[in-house]
Amino acid sequence: MSRYRARGKLAAALMPILCGFQAGVVQAEARLPLSALEAPREMAEWVAWPPLRGVIQGLAEPGTRLVIRHPGGDRGTLRARELAARLQALGVAPRRLELRPGGAAAALELTIETTDKGNAE
Repeated sequence: MSRYRARGKLAAALMPILCGFQAGVVQAEARLPLSALEAPREMAEWVAWPPLRGVIQGLAEPGTRLVIRHPGGDRGTLRARELAARLQALGVAPRRLELRPGGAAAALELTIETTDKGNAE
């Protein structure tokens, strides 16, 4: 194997480690059962709720976004949109929230990811 080919393979192997700050790097994760979201809560309770507290803290970092994976169907979509609306009421910019169908049944999966831009707001 040539010296240049070996260097290329080494660079390819190290790239994910060296570029860990780029798009798609997971910063935090949480899972919320849909049944827990059905109970009415005051906004102060939402902010203090342990699964959401970490998500809100993660969104305080510039260059992050929240991916909300939800089960398909009316119930999952409704709960995901309700959560997104509550986070927007707390001041999270809509462009920092991404709803993705296809999550686990009966739960919302929340993932904080970094974006490829240093300034997501």
